[in-house]
Amino acid sequence: MLAPGGDTLSATPSPGYGGAPMADERPEASTGGGLDPLFPADPAFYQRVLEYLPSPVVVLDGAATLRYANRAARDLGGWTPAECVGMNTLDQTHPDDREWVAEVFAEDIVGADDSYHHLDGPHWGAVEFRILDASGRVVPVEITGNAGLLDPVVQGIAYDLRPAWSSTLMAQVVSGLAHGADADELLAHVTRLVAVEPLAVDVALVDVADRGRHTVAHATAPALAAGLEGSRDPAPWSTPAPDPSCGRVADLAGPVGAALAAAGYVECWHVGVDAPGAAAYRLVAVTARAETYRNSLDQRLRRARDLASVILLRAHNDRLLTDAADHDNLTGLANRRAFYRRLADPPPSRPDAGDDRTLGLLYIDLDDFKGINDGLGHLHGDEVLRVVARRLGAATRPTDLLARLGGDEFAVLLSGPADRALVAAVADRIAEALDEPVELGERSVTVSASIGGVWAHADVTADALVGEADAAMYEAKRGGGPVLREAGAGP
Repeated sequence: MLAPGGDTLSATPSPGYGGAPMADERPEASTGGGLDPLFPADPAFYQRVLEYLPSPVVVLDGAATLRYANRAARDLGGWTPAECVGMNTLDQTHPDDREWVAEVFAEDIVGADDSYHHLDGPHWGAVEFRILDASGRVVPVEITGNAGLLDPVVQGIAYDLRPAWSSTLMAQVVSGLAHGADADELLAHVTRLVAVEPLAVDVALVDVADRGRHTVAHATAPALAAGLEGSRDPAPWSTPAPDPSCGRVADLAGPVGAALAAAGYVECWHVGVDAPGAAAYRLVAVTARAETYRNSLDQRLRRARDLASVILLRAHNDRLLTDAADHDNLTGLANRRAFYRRLADPPPSRPDAGDDRTLGLLYIDLDDFKGINDGLGHLHGDEVLRVVARRLGAATRPTDLLARLGGDEFAVLLSGPADRALVAAVADRIAEALDEPVELGERSVTVSASIGGVWAHADVTADALVGEADAAMYEAKRGGGPVLREAGAGP
């Protein structure tokens, strides 16, 4: 049974066995009759090997009670050797998983009873579930078992127990990609995917597109984020590395190297992440020791690099689709869909918000644009619309929403507070901008527009605001010159 004492927890060996292979399984030495030197007879050898293993190993008896847990297993659960004595693993299983895990364990027991104890005997594929550590934290784990119930020494099923954060996070990333999850959330999962146990690694996803300035998109440790954020120091990752590359933190110059060294980091890994457009991302991983799991870290960085590239590409394509759905493809301005969505849910100056805030709106319709289209052709007509869009943009403020509603009709939604003076000033700038002839090769045309402008107090609805702006624009078309009025106040 389990024997507590110090930092060692082990099953009490049966007389004459000591953990070595059973007599009928011990390979015979080629020189005649002696034990193979690969299988020492000293029980302490096997006990210590198990304690030194980085992978958690447990042995459960037929009632799912711990018979053995090595140091890595105890560290995983945060348990002392004394706490492991007599511990029933089903009690440490997450309540939502307990019933089905018990069923799986029962099936393992049946399989073990039907088998002998040969080392190459039956074993079971990986099963993932959640356990509760000593602090009550939920820890996803993955186990694989090997029969040993009938072995007079083992008297249980030996399980390889490992943290399943990697599998869980990978599943979340894949599911998120399939269901359109937020890219920032998925990228955060990707950084954690590199840093999961047993690697003692902190990871950051860094954007260096702004002239080499380090902008930390995600980081698994505050010290790493603080060491990188805002710096423009030359670093190995300034030039993207297609494959993971490792160096010493002591060799990094400037504040970045000093900050990482002060935080206790020793090694620094980095790899470039393929990203569309002008984006320039790097995955940077740092360790507080010369990492003993270099192959694992290399593989994780490669996997994270590829996942991050897919996520960034999807986010880029989503932005392109959204942009195409909300913008006029001829002028690049917001389209009718985007305009009415903004009008229905505007910023704090919303006219129906129930206070005294105000909003301004101008409707602009080009005069006799049909004559330009019919006389000069649609190609020239399209160029006129593009020029008008640029001039309208120059006459309005960056906070205003400029939209092409269709044909030769435009609208400007002024960010509040708005009053007659603001609406009139923008209308005058627009009229002045349109006075200049539009050059079309060897020809030029003069474009004028009818402008209707309104401003509204909070008790005027968005529909009423649009209706009054449209009416003011048609009034301007009949009479010439902009028509400005307060919505809801009458003509």
